[in-house]
Amino acid sequence: MNCIMVGNGFMGNVYLPLLLTRFERVAVVDRLPERLVSANAAGPNVFVSDDVSLAVAATNPTVGFVLVNTPFHIAVIERLIAAGVKYIFVEKPLVMNWQEAIRVRSLAENAKVEICTAYLINFSPAVAKLFDIMTGENLAVCQSMGIWWKNRTFDTRMTPGDDQDEMTHQVRLFMLAIEFNQTIKNVQVSGRVTHLPFVNQATQQAAHILDPSIPKRPSSSCTYILDVRTNEATSIMGSFQSSFISIVQQREAHFTLARKDEPNKLGYLARLAFDTPDGDELEIVPAGVKAEPNRYVFESKNKVPDEIDGFLDLVRSGVGDNRLTRLSSACGLVRLTESVANR
Repeated sequence: MNCIMVGNGFMGNVYLPLLLTRFERVAVVDRLPERLVSANAAGPNVFVSDDVSLAVAATNPTVGFVLVNTPFHIAVIERLIAAGVKYIFVEKPLVMNWQEAIRVRSLAENAKVEICTAYLINFSPAVAKLFDIMTGENLAVCQSMGIWWKNRTFDTRMTPGDDQDEMTHQVRLFMLAIEFNQTIKNVQVSGRVTHLPFVNQATQQAAHILDPSIPKRPSSSCTYILDVRTNEATSIMGSFQSSFISIVQQREAHFTLARKDEPNKLGYLARLAFDTPDGDELEIVPAGVKAEPNRYVFESKNKVPDEIDGFLDLVRSGVGDNRLTRLSSACGLVRLTESVANR
């Protein structure tokens, strides 16, 4: 089985070695000659080109990986679908706006193409451990809080903004944890977004000229409040903060859990922390008990390969890992983000 990888920037350097161990041949497409030279040096099983159509014709890929900057996702997805690629894996977020999400959904449905979006935190072993405990203790999420901070003030790359790049990570994890053993009926969201000048203005402006969907003043920080209603007639509140202008990198998700047979009685309090110096962490303690929490620490380096393998399970068997972010969920995140940004 062959694949095509469009975009060999930062994430391409992460993906390419992993793809070479999972596919017979990898076509790499990029507009920059130096990136093609770098990919070509990875070995004889790499085909390089600056044109998607030529790369597809030369390698006949079953799977496509879209690793270009977000504003260019829509054009690459369209070209891959037109070329007959049936499985597409896209770096988050899916696209820039709801109109583009509708376009992708329509194209995918008409061509019977499977599209997933990369939210790698879902594949943390700390999340898996939390779900194991939830199964064993018959627990369900009844509330959540999160913070997702980093310092991006020194990064010269363009960005779609904190709301699309960082906030959606924790919102997607919140939804996944609810969907683990409940059914979401609808979601209401409110929030605020700030636009302080943290980006390289020349780079951002140049990107905006090439594609007006790229914001000239991307969001710098966000606060969201979500009210999720489930078919179990419960209302689950989530409150989240994210920022590109924090002095520290901190990625935490806090969950309040109740037993499903006693929804009005608190069961456990849990904290997930990702990409810490120790790895990915889970702390959990029974509610109402003054005690040190049980602490579990896992290696954080395997989230990307595990997510790729989860997607390839979908390709091979048609049954995907439930931690994957399928097209419907990815579109929902785009709509949610846009609804707050347009307030």
